[in-house]
Amino acid sequence: MTCDVSVGVQVKTHSLSAAEYNGLLGTVTGAAVHKNKVLRVPVRLQLGNGTQKDMMLQPKNLTTVTVAPDSAIQC
Repeated sequence: MTCDVSVGVQVKTHSLSAAEYNGLLGTVTGAAVHKNKVLRVPVRLQLGNGTQKDMMLQPKNLTTVTVAPDSAIQC
């Protein structure tokens, strides 16, 4: 099984057994790998306290996040 998630894709977590990590936004930081025969995607999560946490998550626990053009940051 392969996973077609590109580095830099924004994702949101869901259905994790560690509930405190559900609903967090993050960024895919590398290619998916098999860990203990389970496909995992490296993700850097943005925690509520302003820090970051790197985790290896299953694709089934990630949803891609799209930014609407009108919500883009304007300088």
